[in-house]
Amino acid sequence: MSSDMEGTAGVSGWPETQPGHMLYPRAQSLMIGEVNAAIAGAFEAGVDEMLVNDSHDGMRNLSPEEIDPRVRLLLGAPKRHAMVDGAAGHDVALFTGYHAAAGAPGNLAHTMTLHLVEVRLNGTLASETFWNAGLLGEWGVPVGLVTGDEVLGRHIAEILPWAVFVPVKRPVSLTASAGLSPKLAREAIRAGAGEAIGRMQRGELRLFQVPGPYELTVTFTEQDRAARANVCPRSRHIDTYTVAYTGETFEEAYMAMRTLTAIGAMG
Repeated sequence: MSSDMEGTAGVSGWPETQPGHMLYPRAQSLMIGEVNAAIAGAFEAGVDEMLVNDSHDGMRNLSPEEIDPRVRLLLGAPKRHAMVDGAAGHDVALFTGYHAAAGAPGNLAHTMTLHLVEVRLNGTLASETFWNAGLLGEWGVPVGLVTGDEVLGRHIAEILPWAVFVPVKRPVSLTASAGLSPKLAREAIRAGAGEAIGRMQRGELRLFQVPGPYELTVTFTEQDRAARANVCPRSRHIDTYTVAYTGETFEEAYMAMRTLTAIGAMG
């Protein structure tokens, strides 16, 4: 399971998601509650082993003392495959607390960093869900569950129609949302996780696979960020705000996306 924070019910603004801010402990508690709900639903449906990858910010948000002890907890960064590190070889992936892509009208919508206008692969707006599911697809791991806001839900219906989607809030703006109560959100996630495992057991899940070649474009909010990113080997400017890269495999495009966004976000 890969667990982010921005798509959690009750979390609406950037300050809440930032460790050290006075509102962060509340968001952290809400995130942990949804993660534990998904764990409970998965084990009730027959899972016998689970790895939970903390996938938000510095990836040290899930308190080991508060997470269901039946799972292994992967904390910290950097990790080569970031939000899906350690997922290869598993039967199914569950995503909790996910959010819409930069360029989409979702609550706290972004892709990897707040310094991007959008990221596209082969012309398609590519969310973190898109990238993570595609990498899992190359590894032979299907995505069975995604939770987040209603805008993300429409995206999931397009790219992962076999997966269970649990909507826990409705976007009002980039930094406002109308969410379910934590109790109702957790009940829905628990049931959704159980259904996702059921679909896996019945062979109803599919792999998300994107055909190559892989033409990546990353558009930054500022010209100098694009210029910094363009130091990446084999990258090229499309315009003053956009850097492109062509990869032979999805994983190569994924690693290029992470490299370009990380370099561009510096400073």
